Amino acid sequence: MSARPPQGASRRRALALAAILSLLMPGLGHVYIGRFARSLIWFGGSLLIAAILRGGDLAMWVPIAMFTVVGLAAAGDAWLMIRFRVREG
Repeated sequence: MSARPPQGASRRRALALAAILSLLMPGLGHVYIGRFARSLIWFGGSLLIAAILRGGDLAMWVPIAMFTVVGLAAAGDAWLMIRFRVREG
């Protein structure tokens, strides 16, 4: 991304979009803000959790709930990454 962080309305849009993208797929919001290594960690972690849970004898709602929790955590992390980058600038 650019050296200067977004300000005002564009900053709020960036916060919202990064969070929404991470809810759709963990790590996608991090790609949007330019944190590629962090996006691989979130996406790879969610794939690993899905693989582990798929192998077990669990109800269908358990993997869905875990994916939701990981998505919420990734969304919060992407949101915080933008907030801290703005404060540093």
